[in-house]
Amino acid sequence: MQPIKQIEILFNLEQEAESLKDSNVDNPKFKIWKLTVEDRLSMIFGDFNTQSKRFKDIKFERNPTYAEYLAGVKFEKEVFNKGIEDAIILFQAVRGSIEEFGDYSKNEVAEKGMNKIFISHSSRDIEYVEEVVEMLKVIGLSRNQIFCSSFEGYGVELGEDFLERIKSEINSNSIVLFVITPNYFESQISMCEMGAAWVLSKIGIPILIPPLGFDDLRAVIPTIHGLKINDSKKWNSLKYLIQKEFGGIKHDDHTWEPDRDRILNRIEKLIQ
Repeated sequence: MQPIKQIEILFNLEQEAESLKDSNVDNPKFKIWKLTVEDRLSMIFGDFNTQSKRFKDIKFERNPTYAEYLAGVKFEKEVFNKGIEDAIILFQAVRGSIEEFGDYSKNEVAEKGMNKIFISHSSRDIEYVEEVVEMLKVIGLSRNQIFCSSFEGYGVELGEDFLERIKSEINSNSIVLFVITPNYFESQISMCEMGAAWVLSKIGIPILIPPLGFDDLRAVIPTIHGLKINDSKKWNSLKYLIQKEFGGIKHDDHTWEPDRDRILNRIEKLIQ
């Protein structure tokens, strides 16, 4: 399917979503629209695509707790409209990435068979990014499995087209780590990477630098869970995820915790 047709389909789904605001999940128009979205995303990106999963993760209703039920709490319209807004954000992000990078369906990128960690960051946060790279190396990743534009040997080579290289690195077989600070939100390149990664990558994980919290992400990537950079337990979870997704990574688990804590101690000093 041509990119211009993909963009047209996504724009139409977005417009239909706008018309459903203040409705509810029992509205027949909503039910038809929801099925249409799932069908169109599968048509554009192939079966079992990341975009469909992210759409299915969006909540359009929530059952009240017993206490809320007794109190007569009304939140159906609020939850429904929040779901519609999240869907619109998804469509806009997908459209923006197609406009920027062209046709990038799951079937197309899967042929590349790449497994790489892409670190999306602001160049102003290089000290934090350096520690993230060190943590990935401790987990067991090699240099050619990490893409980080700020480090020699890990990023864009001299003379390369920056956007084309990013296009080749962010795909359905890549994990993208977003190193999130206020600097990140002020960087046009970083926000471009976030939009592309949200649409194209297999897994996207925000790494927040305190004092930023998860509430600061809701308007940008509302359906994605992440970790704070100084949370040791979350780093354990990320380690297991990376080792599972990449396969064949070997690391002595007896040295993981002291190596991890050594890096976290340096990170705490940066935060302070």
